[in-house]
Amino acid sequence: MVHDPDVQLMLRFQRGDEAAFRQLYEKYKIPLLNFIFRYCQDRRIAEELSQDVFLRVYTKAGSYRPDAMFSTWLYRIAINICLNELRSGKYRFEYELKTVDADHGDKFIEAPDHTRSINAEDKLDEEERGKRVRHALAALPPKHRVALICSVYEQLPYKEIGRRIGCSEAAVKSIIHRSKLALRDLLRKRKLYE
Repeated sequence: MVHDPDVQLMLRFQRGDEAAFRQLYEKYKIPLLNFIFRYCQDRRIAEELSQDVFLRVYTKAGSYRPDAMFSTWLYRIAINICLNELRSGKYRFEYELKTVDADHGDKFIEAPDHTRSINAEDKLDEEERGKRVRHALAALPPKHRVALICSVYEQLPYKEIGRRIGCSEAAVKSIIHRSKLALRDLLRKRKLYE
């Protein structure tokens, strides 16, 4: 069994300790929401899908096995839900002008009174760049998109990304390298044609 305090919480929840589930929920609700938001680019959809993930964790607790870190299992569920929703077409992922701080992605949910000192022209340029990156990211194959999001935004090691997407560390390196090249090419093409 993996030594992970979250695994212990999940095992306590399996034995009926509802407070353990609440602790896991509180710890992961914002990071998971941000992860899903980066994938679908729509806050409303991200909120709904993150609730679906926690519902799945709650209902599938009996089948949980502590073979890896709890977060690996949780994000595997999130990836599967995102991919299934994308395939089903239930949600139309829209790309709105949103500013997500790439350096502090866990802070995209901020107080309404949060302001940054930036002039209007720089703000529009920043939003346009963000929009282009989101569009280009959405054009990548789903597995490549997830790997790149995990690497760039979540700053996870290749080994952990491999666990989440179900492939080897070497495959993750290759996927991320190819994804970055494809993203660069897409951004160059879009800049030329827009």
